[in-house]
Amino acid sequence: MLGLGAAGVFRAKGGDAPPPALRATGTPPDSSLKVEGQPPESPLRATTERRQMPQHLVDWLEHLRKTEESRVAIATDQLSEALVLFTTAKMGDAFNISEFLDPESNMSTSPTQQRVTGGTEQMGARWAELEEYFHSYPPPMECVAIRDEYSTVLSETKVMLMDIVGVLENAHNNPQEAIKTLTSMQGKSNTRIDQPAVRTDVRVSDLCREFDTTPWFRITGDVGQSLFSKFGF
Repeated sequence: MLGLGAAGVFRAKGGDAPPPALRATGTPPDSSLKVEGQPPESPLRATTERRQMPQHLVDWLEHLRKTEESRVAIATDQLSEALVLFTTAKMGDAFNISEFLDPESNMSTSPTQQRVTGGTEQMGARWAELEEYFHSYPPPMECVAIRDEYSTVLSETKVMLMDIVGVLENAHNNPQEAIKTLTSMQGKSNTRIDQPAVRTDVRVSDLCREFDTTPWFRITGDVGQSLFSKFGF
C-alpha cells in the first residue's frame, strides 16, 4: 500500500501543470529593455541644423542690393548717352555741321554741346543722390568691410562717367584731342571699378556662406560692359 501510494504521489507530481513562476520564464522582455539600441537624440542632429541669417543682416544686404541695382541702371543710361556723344566726336567735323549750314550759328550753344553741358549737372546729381541713399543705412558690424569696399565701387563708377562726360564737353573744340584723352583711359575701369566690385561680391558671398544662404544678388564688375568695350577702355 505504501508503495502504491508513493507511486501515486510521483504520478500526480509528474502530471501536474508547472507553477506560475515557471510559466513566466521565457516571456518577451518588457518595454524598458526595448529602449536600448535607439539612435542618439538631439546632440548629433543639432550639429547639422541649417544656420539662419539674422534679419538685421538680411535687411542691410537688401539695402546693398537696391543700391547696386540703381548703380547699374544709372551707369547704363549715362554710358548710352556718352556713347552717342563719343561717336559724334569721332566724326570730327560733325560738330561743325550746324555752323556750315548756318554761318551765324554759335557753336557754344549747338544742340550737341547743349545736351552735354545740360546733362552734366543732372548726371552728377543722380550719383550724389544714390551715394546719400547708400550711406543713409549704417551697416551692422559684420557688413562694415562690405560697405567700405562697395563705397569705392560706387564712387569710382561715378568719377569715371563724369570724367568721360567732362572730356566730351570740350570735344566740339578739338574732337581728335578728346578721342586721344578717352583712349588714354583704356583699361582703367578694371582697376577702378572691376577689382573692388569683385572683392565686394566675394565678401557678400562669404557672409552668406556663414549662414548657409545662397547670395540672391551679385555686384557687377563692369557695368554696361559691352558699352565700355565699345569705348575701348
